Amino acid sequence: MTLGNKIFWLFLFFIVGVFLSSLEIKIIYLVLGELVVVLAFLFLGIHKSSKTFLILAVLSVLFLVGAVYENVFDYYRFQKNLPEYDIQKVIEGRIVSYPKSTGKSISFLLKTDERKIISVTTTIFDNFSYGDSVRLESAISRLNEKNSYLKKDGVVGTVPFPKIIERKASQEFSFRKELFKLRENFVSVFNKILNRNESSLMSGILLGQESTQFPSDLKLAMKNSGTTHLVALSGYNILILINAIYFALGFVFKRKTNFIVSLLAIVVFVIMTGGEASVVRAALMGALVLLAQNANRVYNFKNSVAAAAFAMILFNPKVIVFDVGFVLSFLALFGIVYLASSLNALVLFKNEFWDGVKKTFFETFSAQVMVIPVLAAYFGGFSLSGLLSNVIILSLVPITMLAGFLVGLAGMIFLPLAKIGGIVLWPLLSFETTVIEFFGSWSLVSVSLGAAGVVFYYLTALFFVRKLFLKAKERELNFGFV
Repeated sequence: MTLGNKIFWLFLFFIVGVFLSSLEIKIIYLVLGELVVVLAFLFLGIHKSSKTFLILAVLSVLFLVGAVYENVFDYYRFQKNLPEYDIQKVIEGRIVSYPKSTGKSISFLLKTDERKIISVTTTIFDNFSYGDSVRLESAISRLNEKNSYLKKDGVVGTVPFPKIIERKASQEFSFRKELFKLRENFVSVFNKILNRNESSLMSGILLGQESTQFPSDLKLAMKNSGTTHLVALSGYNILILINAIYFALGFVFKRKTNFIVSLLAIVVFVIMTGGEASVVRAALMGALVLLAQNANRVYNFKNSVAAAAFAMILFNPKVIVFDVGFVLSFLALFGIVYLASSLNALVLFKNEFWDGVKKTFFETFSAQVMVIPVLAAYFGGFSLSGLLSNVIILSLVPITMLAGFLVGLAGMIFLPLAKIGGIVLWPLLSFETTVIEFFGSWSLVSVSLGAAGVVFYYLTALFFVRKLFLKAKERELNFGFV
């Protein structure tokens, strides 16, 4: 076994240990499972006289290390830091997240003077900004199954609709606050040049659903048509944007220059969206895709992905279970790098433009194939009409995101430029909203795969991806990520 493969398995065992521990499986069961795995590897190693299995037996110890690390992290970050629940009292702190509006309420994260992070929900009539100091009166509630995803942000409790005693606007300079203002400027440009539905969709696709308020009819249509994930600002969306930028710049710059400019575009996008942790993680995944596309044949992509996942989980183990964007990022990345690259290598066009269009389509399609089960689980099922609507819309998402990005930048410099760009942007968004509303009016059955269905789906997908990958390798095609 090569050093690279040893490192890969070391990271993988650690990640699996963290994942299973995050599911709150008792440590005694994890120890017994590790014992079975070690004995199995030892048996195979001795029986087959294979050093590989013996090495895996040793490396599998990292499975327990990961489980223990998650437990220690949980204790010091949460169990040791729990507030007093269900007791009415005055709470003081500072807002440490961008206030998100649902149209009916506003929610934000508050870091209390005791350095505990709580999620606060208030009425839409309250006006809050990042960095504000807040004094309120309420009781802190425990997290439940519906809001357990907040653990990824270090949240230890929730405060629904408290009595606001005092709010003080922050007078100190905050770089992140300025970034949030930049995002608001983007939304303002879209609101000025587009109709409400188109503006909401553009803001959601490019900046995330928290950046704008969706009309109730459009929100319902997106839910019924299975397209809500388009505005989730997951790693999936960002990977699509990055690939679209790389494709477009390919007509202007040479390969190496395109790579550098695309990396700078990633940095600009992260800044534009407020530098939130989920966006930074997805941007890192996008950078890995660009690296895979520009590296030579000896570049070991799977090790880079494993190392990136290891680093992110080491920093915050809760993301592997409670952050759907984290999971979508890696699944979409796998689809783009392995499935899409295999299809691109096997299907060739002589015309450079159409070959680029084909490449973008395969990347979008491959990412969608890999994330469907997770989307179905996270959004409570995947409608049959959603399959059709996504096939139609996803092919336009890359150019829509790229056009929206450029129009937004132009609008902040000189608004008439954005109005000119809107001539290209509006037809795309108008068509997409029409598709969403059309399929949203269908009443087809929603499909839920279940745990067994998800496992079967991914095993089948891995089988076919491997077949395609090996077929492409047989033709001695250079992928750049072997």
